[in-house]
Amino acid sequence: MMGIVLDTHILIWLFQGSPKLSEQARLLIEAPGNTLFYSIVTPWEIALKRERRPETIPIDIQTIAWLCTEYDITLLPLGIEHIAYLEQLEYQGSAEHHDPFDRIMLCQASVEGMLFLTHDMRLGEYGLANVLVI
Repeated sequence: MMGIVLDTHILIWLFQGSPKLSEQARLLIEAPGNTLFYSIVTPWEIALKRERRPETIPIDIQTIAWLCTEYDITLLPLGIEHIAYLEQLEYQGSAEHHDPFDRIMLCQASVEGMLFLTHDMRLGEYGLANVLVI
């Protein structure tokens, strides 16, 4: 049994039934006893991306919130301890990683002792054991 924070794209792929969501990710998401979370920054990220390029994010934030309730995925609030953890992150990759949404979700998962499920290879380059790149 574990808590799992779902990255924004993982959440969208889950709701779309996308083949981009790997079998490993599906097994973790569907495993009895695992508790799923989505970050409060996910709706913010979706709103900003839909504003700039609506074709890239097919689901609006109201639909995401409703689906999360239906799927029993819990909203993870943002606290000062999550933001403070940003100062501890040490990126070890060659290409810079600028996505503030990914970084704050990574911090939330780390502070809360949860697995962070993502598709972004660069997040694996922070060297944290709680990051699973699928």
